[in-house]
Amino acid sequence: MTDGNGLIREESLTAIPLMLEIAAQPLTDEMEQRPLRIKRGEEHSTVRPETESAGHLYHYVTIGELIDRMPNIEGWEEEKLPAYHFPERSIAGISIEEMDSRHIIEVCPFRAWSLLLHHQRDYSLINAYNQGLMAVLVYADLLKTGDDENKKGIGSISHFFTTQLLDLSHIPNRIEDNQFEPIVYDVPFKDRYTHVEFIDTEDNLDTQMFYVANKTELIISWRGTASGTDVLTDLKFKPRWLSENDFVSKGKVHSGFWNAFMEVNHKTALFDVDNDKQEMPVLNGIKELALGKKLFICGHSLGGALAFLHSSQLRYYNPCLYTYSIPRVFTYSAIEEIGNFIHYRHVNKNDPVPRLPFEKDMDNYLFKLGLDNLGYSSEIKSTIMPSELDSLYKTKSEELYLHHGRVIHFHDMHHIEPASANKINFIAVGNLKRDIFNFYSAPHLLPYDESSLYYYPDNAQPKNAHGITPLAHLSGNYIQRIKNKPIELCIPEQNRIYKEHMDDFKKKKDVDNMRIEKHSLSYPYFIKLEKELEKCLFSNKKSKVEQRAINIYTHHVKIK
Repeated sequence: MTDGNGLIREESLTAIPLMLEIAAQPLTDEMEQRPLRIKRGEEHSTVRPETESAGHLYHYVTIGELIDRMPNIEGWEEEKLPAYHFPERSIAGISIEEMDSRHIIEVCPFRAWSLLLHHQRDYSLINAYNQGLMAVLVYADLLKTGDDENKKGIGSISHFFTTQLLDLSHIPNRIEDNQFEPIVYDVPFKDRYTHVEFIDTEDNLDTQMFYVANKTELIISWRGTASGTDVLTDLKFKPRWLSENDFVSKGKVHSGFWNAFMEVNHKTALFDVDNDKQEMPVLNGIKELALGKKLFICGHSLGGALAFLHSSQLRYYNPCLYTYSIPRVFTYSAIEEIGNFIHYRHVNKNDPVPRLPFEKDMDNYLFKLGLDNLGYSSEIKSTIMPSELDSLYKTKSEELYLHHGRVIHFHDMHHIEPASANKINFIAVGNLKRDIFNFYSAPHLLPYDESSLYYYPDNAQPKNAHGITPLAHLSGNYIQRIKNKPIELCIPEQNRIYKEHMDDFKKKKDVDNMRIEKHSLSYPYFIKLEKELEKCLFSNKKSKVEQRAINIYTHHVKIK
C-alpha cells in the first residue's frame, strides 16, 4: 500500500530480502524537478538525523538504484548511463533486508550542474571567474590534459562537461591541470550541456577552440598561445586592409590573428538545423547554434584576440565577451565600425601582451612591396628608435591599433615604512615593513571621476601599468586574482579581513600623505573604486538561483 506522502507499507512478508523497485519514468520526471540541497553528501542530510532519532533505518540512493527499467533521458545518446545517477551496471532496485522496520529512503534529485552566467551589459564578477575558467579549460584537449597516464582525461574539456558537471557528490574542481571550483547551480538533467565540440586546425595555423551549448546558452572559448606556431601568429602584426567582403569592412586587422581565426571555417562539424543534423563549416554552424541562445565568448592572450574576432563576427547576436590579456587586434576605423557590444578586457598588473601590437600605425610601404621581413624590422626599429628615415616608409593612414571594450585592471599598491625608526632616509631594506593591497579596478563604475578618465583612457592601456612583468601574463594568475574577489565578498570572515585590510591600508597611506611631500594622491580613488566592486557580484535581477549558486560555492570553498 502507498499514500500521497511517499509512504509504502508492505505486510505479510517472508524472511528473504525484499527488492524495492519503482516505475522508472514517473520517478525520473519527478526527481528532475526537485532542487538539490546546498550541502552535498549523506553527512549533510537533513532527513537522516530525524530518521535515526526516530529509530528508523536511513538510505541515500540515486534514481538508478530504485527504478525497474532504463528511463527515457532527453538528449542522452551514450550507451552507458550517467555514472553518478546510475552506479550499478544492471537496474535491479534496492535490497531491503531488515523487516518489521520503517526504512526512510532519501532519493538524490536527477539534476546536473550548470555554470552561473549573467548575460548583461553590467560587469559581473561571476562571469569574470566562470568565463575565465573556460578560457583556461580550452588549453586542455578534448579528452586529455597532458602526458601523465595516471591523470589522462581528468580536467579535459570532455571530462569537465560530461563527467564533472554530472557528478552531484561535489561541485566540479578540475580545470585543465588546475584545481579551481566554478560557481555552479543545479538544473534538471534534461537542461544540462548536451552539445560539446572541440575544434583543432592542427598543422594549419594550430588554432583551437571549443563550444558547448544547452537549451538556453552557448559558450565559446578560444585557446591562447601554446605552441611555436602560435608565437608566429602573434608576431605577424602586419596590418591587413578590411573590405566589404569581410564581416568588418573598415580599417585594418592584425593579419596573423585574422588568418588563424578564418582557418577554423575550413573545419566542419555536425549541427542541428531544423531538427536535422547537418555537417557545416564551423563558423557558419555556430551562427545557427547561436540563434535564440544567450551567447558567451571568452579567451586568454591569442585566444582573447580570436574571441574578439568571433564576437565581432557575431556582434548582431549580442555576444557577452570576457577576455584576459588580449592584445590589440583592429585599427581605429574597424573599432569604430564594430561598436560597443559587451566586452570586458582584463589586464593583470604589467602584463606585456596587452601592449602589443603597439598603439600606432604599424603599416608601411615595405609591406605593400611584399618585403614583409623588412617591414617588420622597420616597425620594430621605429618604435624603439624613431627616426626620419623610418618615417619615409610609413603609409600615413593613421590607422592606429587600438583596444576595444571596458578595461578591468588588477594592480598592487605598496606601503613601506621603517620597522623601528621615525625617519625614512637611508634605511636598510631589511629594516623596512612592506604592506601590499591588491586592487581590482573597474573604472567604468566611476565613469565621471577625473581619475578614471586619466588612468583609464578609452581604447588604451591603463596608465598605471608601468614596467613589464612576464609572469603576470599566465592565465592561472588571472584566474587566481579573480577567484579571490567572490571569496572576499561572500564569506563573512574573509569579508571582514578584506575590509579591515583596506581600512588599515588607507590609514597608512593617509599618514604617508602627511609625512611625505608630493606623495601620490591616487590611492583614495582606487580605494573608492574597490568599494564599488561589491555591486558586481549579483546580476541586476538578483534571483534565488544566483543566491543558491553563491551558497553552494562558498560552502565548498570553506570546507576545502
